[in-house]
Amino acid sequence: MDQDHDALAGVTFLDSTILGTLVNGLHNAGEFGVSFTVTNPGRMTLRLLTMTGLLEVLADTPDAGARLEDLPG
Repeated sequence: MDQDHDALAGVTFLDSTILGTLVNGLHNAGEFGVSFTVTNPGRMTLRLLTMTGLLEVLADTPDAGARLEDLPG
């Protein structure tokens, strides 16, 4: 099943609980043989995922980090 959701597009704040939930989602998806990625994250989400190193494992494209420089602000 291939689904694309932009649930994090409007998120302006993430804490360690949400980051843990994303990591758990990634692990659970792996157990079921499905992909788990973050698509179209907002600026703050993208920044936090980059700082924590999670962007590399959760991004929908290998060059997702390059988008951070392209965002205004």
